[in-house]
Amino acid sequence: MAVKQISKIALIIFFVLVSTSNAFEASISITPISMDFFGTITGAETGDIITVVDPDQVVCGKFVLSKKSRYGFLHVYGDDPTTPVDEGAEVSDRLTFLLNGKLITTDGIIWSGDKHRRNLNLSIK
Repeated sequence: MAVKQISKIALIIFFVLVSTSNAFEASISITPISMDFFGTITGAETGDIITVVDPDQVVCGKFVLSKKSRYGFLHVYGDDPTTPVDEGAEVSDRLTFLLNGKLITTDGIIWSGDKHRRNLNLSIK
């Protein structure tokens, strides 16, 4: 009987975690177009959140660090040209990176296109 109770509790916790991660993803529009970033981020801790915003202030990428000072692949989604909505970045857009809502030092990071990957080492401003 006790094992059955523990299993039910574990199952409930699992579904809560899954629904929380889905809520996290709901804040960005996932499109078939994306560019990936990876690297180090000096001063960041496990659980910190990197957010990427395009020039139109559209949140087009988020990543929760699972290792101290390391991130990736951070998918930064591009705008889907087949829809009327602005879902993300376009080629040549200057991206803004935030860590837990605070600006990270970036030197003109540009969204260069679908399926591109970039090693980008960051530091907290």
